[in-house]
Amino acid sequence: MENTGCFFDEADFDSSVSRVSKCASDGNCPHVSRMKVPSWCGIELLLNVGTKCLVSANDCGKPERQELHIIARQRSRRAMVDPVVVRPTITSLTPEIVTLGQPSGQSRVVEQLVVLPQGKFSSDARSIPFEITRANSGSFGTLSVSCSIQADSGNSGQIANAKGQIRVASRVAPRTPKSVTSENLVASLTEFRLSSYSIVGDYSRFGDGARNVLVGARDRIITTIRSNASNVENFLIWAAPGSGKSFFIEEIMRTELGKEWRQTTLNFTKPMSLELVNETVDSVLGAPEPCFTFVDEVDASNAPKGLAEALMRLLGLRNSTKPMVNCIVGSFGVAENEMKEELIRRDAKFKDCFDRVPKDNYCSVPSMDGSDQMVVFVSSVLQECKRSSKKITMIDKAALFYVSVEVLRYDTARQLSHLAKSAVSRCKSDTLLWTHMMPDEDQLRRIDFEAKHKSAMGILLGRYIPIVA
Repeated sequence: MENTGCFFDEADFDSSVSRVSKCASDGNCPHVSRMKVPSWCGIELLLNVGTKCLVSANDCGKPERQELHIIARQRSRRAMVDPVVVRPTITSLTPEIVTLGQPSGQSRVVEQLVVLPQGKFSSDARSIPFEITRANSGSFGTLSVSCSIQADSGNSGQIANAKGQIRVASRVAPRTPKSVTSENLVASLTEFRLSSYSIVGDYSRFGDGARNVLVGARDRIITTIRSNASNVENFLIWAAPGSGKSFFIEEIMRTELGKEWRQTTLNFTKPMSLELVNETVDSVLGAPEPCFTFVDEVDASNAPKGLAEALMRLLGLRNSTKPMVNCIVGSFGVAENEMKEELIRRDAKFKDCFDRVPKDNYCSVPSMDGSDQMVVFVSSVLQECKRSSKKITMIDKAALFYVSVEVLRYDTARQLSHLAKSAVSRCKSDTLLWTHMMPDEDQLRRIDFEAKHKSAMGILLGRYIPIVA
């Protein structure tokens, strides 16, 4: 597989660094992660999952190889006085991922990077091959990177530490029977009726596995709401970033909570002071009506110190005189247990919080696969039509196929929503065509996709099916 997009290529070092930096600045690219580095260091650290040494896994079980790139880059022309030395350590957090034969969970020290102050933005990078030993579809987990950073005399030999994580996904087609591959799945569709895949409100998933998990979580939450019992019921939901976990809870709130319910959201994607958190908790506890509290991104770096103690006032309330439902949502690591361990590491009082959540009220939302991406894309198309007063009733099967196989380019609901918005803006009739999926300046990428999937595109291109809410 050739390098494309933001993937780093040592043979084209300068332009690769520029591409990766741009993707990091955009903030929505799943292949790039920016590590937090103290400003006095004068550098930025980027993580990038590349494909230069990729060997796709086959049916014989051969491991799939990829590369993790660590890029150290001078932040500005005036930021550095002395050389900065970066000593990275890599740890795989997932059993299916190994780095150069290093077992999962064991750390590997990588050769240091030295960024020299120069008249231009200087850079250095290290490529670390890793293998995915079990090739299925979707996200496999996380590589963790910690770096010791030291500057010379200008900063009195100060030492800083930076930590970062990046999700890793298989870049091969899922190992499923030919009858349910993306090509055959799309070819078999006679219409795309979104209501057939609905979990709650406008939140939809295609695969039976994800649907079963989410329907179970939905039913438990809704049953609690409808019981109207005067007690406290707590739920903990983990999901990978971009899987639509927040939208899932928001749709339950929108469709199930009547006007008699007080709805409160604490969202830590943006900084929030502990004082404001406590004021919000006070208002919930003091309200006479039933209360539904949604704590979103509880594991975000913006969450204030002391959050666990504030949440315990909600989760651990005894003898409530009204119905109270609390939903805590996070996305750290590759599973619910990793998120819990990280939060307890930050503040031991989080253990008391988790002890107040019954085991039956835990839910891990599966990552999206290609079929889920089709559902999210079509849903986003119809929502964008509502916003823009357009009417699209038909879609080219080739467009659905494109969404279903580009599992890495569009692996979050946010990216699929952006794709749908762009496609709808280019559509001038009631039929969404394959050519609407990319702007004219991406014609070469369109041609490349058609060539790579010549057989499937020959069958699907120009075959239209209705899309129905």
